Amino acid sequence: MRSRSICRLISILALALLVATVTFVKMPTLISANLVSQTAATLVISPTTALPNQYIAVTGEDFTVGGAATISTISLGGSIVDTGKINFGAPVNVDSSGKFVTNLVVPVNSITLTPGSYSMAATDSGGKTAAATLVITAPTISLSPVSSRAGSTITVTGANFPLNSTNIGTDQVPPVTINYNITTSNAKQVASIFPDSLGAFTTTFEVPLSATIPSTANKVSTAIPGTSATATATHSVTKPLVTASPIMGPPGTVITITGTEFNSFIQVKSLSIGGIQVEIPANLITDSAGKFTLSSVVPTIENGTQPILAQAGTSTYTVNFSVTGSSATASTTQTVTTKTTYQLTQELSPLGDNLLRVYRFHNVDKKWTFYDPKPEFASFITLTELATGNAYWIKVKRGQTTVIGGTYRDLFEGWNLVAW
Repeated sequence: MRSRSICRLISILALALLVATVTFVKMPTLISANLVSQTAATLVISPTTALPNQYIAVTGEDFTVGGAATISTISLGGSIVDTGKINFGAPVNVDSSGKFVTNLVVPVNSITLTPGSYSMAATDSGGKTAAATLVITAPTISLSPVSSRAGSTITVTGANFPLNSTNIGTDQVPPVTINYNITTSNAKQVASIFPDSLGAFTTTFEVPLSATIPSTANKVSTAIPGTSATATATHSVTKPLVTASPIMGPPGTVITITGTEFNSFIQVKSLSIGGIQVEIPANLITDSAGKFTLSSVVPTIENGTQPILAQAGTSTYTVNFSVTGSSATASTTQTVTTKTTYQLTQELSPLGDNLLRVYRFHNVDKKWTFYDPKPEFASFITLTELATGNAYWIKVKRGQTTVIGGTYRDLFEGWNLVAW
C-alpha cells in the first residue's frame, strides 16, 4: 500500500516536471514570433535629390513577408504616382523576406515643379507602409555678360529644370519662358526654350531697348506654366560713354570723338564743341556694337574746359576738352601761318572717279569752301588747295583704302572727315 502511494507521487512529480519543461522551451519561440510581426518597414530612395522626369531607385525592407504581397501604391507629396511610372508599368512584387526594389520616374506636375522636400510613401497589399524624403532641386540661371548696353545680346544658361526625356513613363515638359524686368512692375518676355535631357539649356536674348539707361539689378527670371517657381539673375544696363583724343589743344586741333555702349544702329544726330554745332555726316550711325567714331576740328572758342556734346538717338552725352593758347584768335592765326599748301586735284588724284566732293569749314570767317570734279561746277569751285593742319570733308562713291597726302587713308562710302 505504501509502495503504491510512493509510485503515484513519483508519477505526479514527473508529469509536472515534463509540463514545466515543455512550457520553458516554447516561451522564447512565442516571444520571438511576436517581435517579428512588429518590425517596421523601411523605404530608401536613391538618389535622394532629383528633378522631374528623372529615374530614381526605390528599395523597401520588412514589408509583408511570404512572397505573395505586391506594392499597391507609391505617393509623392501626398499625390499617388501613376503606375505607368513605376517599374516600367509592371507590378512590383515583395519577396518572401519582405523586400522589394523598383524604379520610379519623378512625375512632372505642380508638386514636383516646385522645389522643396516631399514625402514619398510606399504601401503593399498587406497594409504595411513606409516613407522617405525626396528633395526636388531648385532651378538656377546665369547670365553673360551681367552688365551691357540696351540692345546687346545676353547668353542665359539654365540648370536643374525638368528633364526633357522620351523614355518610358516620362512626361512632356513645359517650355521655360525668360522675362526681363524693364521696371519693377513691367516684365517683358525675351525668350522661350525647352530644357534638354539633363534639365539644362543655353539660349540668348536681347536687352530691351526700353530698359532704363543706365540701370542696375534688373531682374531676369524664368517662368514655367503651372507653377509659381522661378529662377532669377540680375543684369545692369551701362551708361553710354563719349571720349575724345586728344583731350586738350588750341582751336584748329583735329580731335577724334568716340562713342561706346550706345544702342545699335541709331543715328548720331548732332555734335557741338564749346556750344558751337559742328558739321557731321548725315548718315553717321552707331554700329552693331553701339559704337561710333568721327573726327572734328576744335572751333574758335575761349580757353579753358569746354564741353563736347554728342547726341545719339534721344540721349546726349558729354566729354570735356581743354582749350589752350593765349587766345583763340591768336592760336588760329599761328596755326594758319605755319601751314603748307598742296594742289587739291593732284593730292586727291589717287581717288580717281570715286571722288564726289570736298568741303572745308573756315573757323575764323565761318564760311564753307568746296570742290566738285564735275565740269558743270568748274566756275563755282572755291577750294583748290589742301593745307596741313586743316580738316576736310571728303565724299566718295564707295569705300577705298589708298595713299593721299602721304598717308594711308581708310575712306568709307559717303562723307569722311580727313585731317591733312
